[in-house]
Amino acid sequence: MGTSKWGAPLFAPAGRRLGLLTQVALALMAVVLLGGPALARGLTIAVNSPTTTFDPSIGNSVPHQRLLTAAYETLLAIDPDTSEVIPWLATEWSVNDDKSEYTLRLREGVLFHDGTPFDAEAVKASLERTLSIGQGESYLISSLREVQVVSPYEVRLVLDSPQPEFLYALTRMFMISPTAIRERPAEWFATNEAGTGPYRLVEWVQDQRYVFEQFPEYWRGWEGPHLDSVTFRVVVEPATQRLLLESGEVDVAENIVLDDLPALELNPAITVARSSAPRPFYISFNVNRPPLDDVRVRKAIALALDYDAAIEIALAGYGSPMRGPVPVQFPGFNEDIEPQQQDLEEARRLLAEAGYPEGGFSLTFLYLEHWLFERTVGLLLQDALAGLGIELVVEGQPWATMTARMDDPEQSPDLVMFAQSTATPSALSILEPMYQTGSEHWSHFWYGNPEVDRLLAEASTEVDDVRRHGLYAQIQALIVEDQPQVFVFSQDEVVTMRSNVRGYKPQFTWSKILNLYDMYVE
Repeated sequence: MGTSKWGAPLFAPAGRRLGLLTQVALALMAVVLLGGPALARGLTIAVNSPTTTFDPSIGNSVPHQRLLTAAYETLLAIDPDTSEVIPWLATEWSVNDDKSEYTLRLREGVLFHDGTPFDAEAVKASLERTLSIGQGESYLISSLREVQVVSPYEVRLVLDSPQPEFLYALTRMFMISPTAIRERPAEWFATNEAGTGPYRLVEWVQDQRYVFEQFPEYWRGWEGPHLDSVTFRVVVEPATQRLLLESGEVDVAENIVLDDLPALELNPAITVARSSAPRPFYISFNVNRPPLDDVRVRKAIALALDYDAAIEIALAGYGSPMRGPVPVQFPGFNEDIEPQQQDLEEARRLLAEAGYPEGGFSLTFLYLEHWLFERTVGLLLQDALAGLGIELVVEGQPWATMTARMDDPEQSPDLVMFAQSTATPSALSILEPMYQTGSEHWSHFWYGNPEVDRLLAEASTEVDDVRRHGLYAQIQALIVEDQPQVFVFSQDEVVTMRSNVRGYKPQFTWSKILNLYDMYVE
């Protein structure tokens, strides 16, 4: 089979597992003999948005992914230290010469939470289900033509064209019990699960809490310190999250106001973990609606924003400038793109050239209501545009309402601010969903450029890394010229937790996603 790349098992074969009752007995014995609590205990996480569905073939935003990764797993994973693809439910892989066929050897001895063994038929059922539904992150495997079961623990994925970055896509495809797929109605997956992950869902109270407990037969085992349960508690107000964190009622708070972080850093009971993992924020223009259908107006608005103030005031310094649509850490980033700077004189010139020398129009700006730093960015832009004669109405909405409005031409705002999760460490995972004409991803917002489409199609099948990265650079330059968005900043990943929470490691992809299996509470 031509050139190949073979992975290696990430974990040695597990020995005999202690039964659940034995584990409980040992934990109680530790309390009696040692005079203190065992290391295993629950973790409560305050999250800022409810989760609308637990279906792994549909959910593709942070509110979904933070729950899905507790219960479901993928064939491959991304190493948080190197950003390279590593084995997971698949232990080895090989690729043919033109990268149109991927053969994977599967891990044996893995069970789904409903007792079904994980095997090649499960891979086939999972991938075909995701493709047939056509939502979520199915676009990542849209080139998949056939899933061939080679043997009980080997599958071959046949694509309709070369896809040099297809391994990245497999780090986002959750494996689902084929028994559940066959026997459960589609709506069952919205509030139930059938994964192989370390924790199984035991309680779903919509808009309030989601509770998980250890899956005793998890293939990686439970030796060493681990969490015995994980509770995601919906707490929308940042001030309430802070109070709960300081009191110890929650162990992790997802949505602390950034201005509060310096004070929390001085609290010995609190840990503020900060990393520079890419977390890009954009303000998208509704490019089909006058006057934003004129690129000169879009560029003028982009030039009006004070980017330094946005980082210093809105993010309290916890961020860095964006340089175009793709994070600087990604292979293929265009080094020739410089961070945009405020230039009000050039903004006035462009508005006059477009026929709006005095402004004279009003725009709506939508942001995620509990992300107060987005509101601050909106107010900074509002103030700057007022000096150009443009009224900006700043409005916050919950996540579900916001994304629904972004999908509806009749209700959509003129401008909307959002974070784009970096699903994989590939420029394509940013460029394709947001900028390909006809994309149904919620962040697309009706932008289209035939030349961008052509280059995206060429890049997606280019097997030579240098040439592919060069195509990515060209695409970024075209997007910057079209200015379908304001490239606001990249926010640092900041996680606030109690100081007795151990084992946290920031993930390069998908902000706000915790490595729950490796974490524990002392």
